[in-house]
Amino acid sequence: MHSKQVLPDFETRLAKVQDVWRDNRSLKQATIVQYLYWIRRFHRYCMVEALSPDEQLTQAGVNNFAQWYARQRQVDTECACEEAQSALRAWAFGLSALGVEVPPWQTGMVGIFQPEPQLQAFAEHLRQHRG
Repeated sequence: MHSKQVLPDFETRLAKVQDVWRDNRSLKQATIVQYLYWIRRFHRYCMVEALSPDEQLTQAGVNNFAQWYARQRQVDTECACEEAQSALRAWAFGLSALGVEVPPWQTGMVGIFQPEPQLQAFAEHLRQHRG
């Protein structure tokens, strides 16, 4: 289990997670751009609602955000939920790879999000070489 790491600020976290995604070659640039929109929207929502973004980084928290967003923008709720979940789950993975403790995505899951053993080894490699 990793100790909770506090990164200096939101923009620093964004840059570091993008590096993880690029180094992992798991996402195309166009997908990253779309994910960044959702991550920033989620962060603004949490700030406006006085919520901890890290604590809200769960399936339930993201669904609450997406439903709120859909009501505000009068867009399809199901589509907003799917897009937000995809982006913010990737965000949770990226933060976890950096050693940030994130809550379980679903209720009833024990412990912090743990990527597959191969991804854990890659995340450890990144931490050693990037700090």
